Amino acid sequence: MALVLGGFTFTDYSIPEQVPQGGEHNFVVHKLIGGQRVVNAMGPDDSDISWHGRFQGPNAVSQALALDQLRKSGTQVPLFIDSQYYVVGVRKFEWDYQRFYQILYKITCLVVSSSNSGGIFAAAMSLDGLVNADMTSSATVTAAFSAAAPPPPTSVPTSTSGGGGTVYPPVF
Repeated sequence: MALVLGGFTFTDYSIPEQVPQGGEHNFVVHKLIGGQRVVNAMGPDDSDISWHGRFQGPNAVSQALALDQLRKSGTQVPLFIDSQYYVVGVRKFEWDYQRFYQILYKITCLVVSSSNSGGIFAAAMSLDGLVNADMTSSATVTAAFSAAAPPPPTSVPTSTSGGGGTVYPPVF
């Protein structure tokens, strides 16, 4: 399983055996006279994504501190779980120091948006897709400005034949 949170890649023993995903769908129910109901679907509500594992090796403490700093910052970061893509905030991170080379951890991420929700991330799930979209948008804007710009003057008179003095070209 590939698991990447922000710039942090989980490897070896830090990769969990499972990462539960999913959520609920919000409904508003209006109860009418006579027992009838009107139900409005309000949209999906992703559950928090939680998992646990262990950091093992000489970098165990620094790995735990890096994730704890991500929690403290409150930054929204990308979360990749194999082919699934989310934007999350680290809601909770707990770690148990056993030895300098072994740290047990538990992490809970609040889902801000997901590729499965049909939002903007469904269309562009990779960094290449985002960069290509930006390049296309930039080229479109540049072409629009070029088309709207007036053509440059071909010749500018510097004096008049009537002796009226010097005519200066307009400054743009």
